[in-house]
Amino acid sequence: MIIAEAHVRRCDDQFIYVDVQRPGGCDSCDSRSSCGTSMLAPLFSRHDAPIKVARAGARARLPGEKVRIGIQEKPFIRGTLLLYLLPLLGLIGGAMLGQWLAESFFPSVNETPAILGGLSGLTAAFWLIKRISTVAAKAPDIVILDDTPSRRVTL
Repeated sequence: MIIAEAHVRRCDDQFIYVDVQRPGGCDSCDSRSSCGTSMLAPLFSRHDAPIKVARAGARARLPGEKVRIGIQEKPFIRGTLLLYLLPLLGLIGGAMLGQWLAESFFPSVNETPAILGGLSGLTAAFWLIKRISTVAAKAPDIVILDDTPSRRVTL
């Protein structure tokens, strides 16, 4: 289980809305002032969208209260593989298929069929991802791990 600490933004009868502190890629580096990544990180970070967690028997929380949330690893890894591996396989497989077809039928062609085949495979992979994600559009369950009183922090 992947565990993260979060701060409660608000709570209602069904859900607890939390903010998770997302670490940057270079939080442990001492050269933040001269690093291009640390300068660009604030432009791409999303701190305004809270995560909605089902209460499912957990007690009501106060805004600013610190909680631990967890997500199962299996759906997270499956989604990551789907989003990263499938387009890569589509691109490489399409390029190989395009090159093989071109060499089989037209022996004196350049790499254009491989490029077109790679783009076709990549497009097919994105279409398949969209199709799979709409069929199985279930977000992974995020749960509150501890239901003990914790300290309250000011946001």
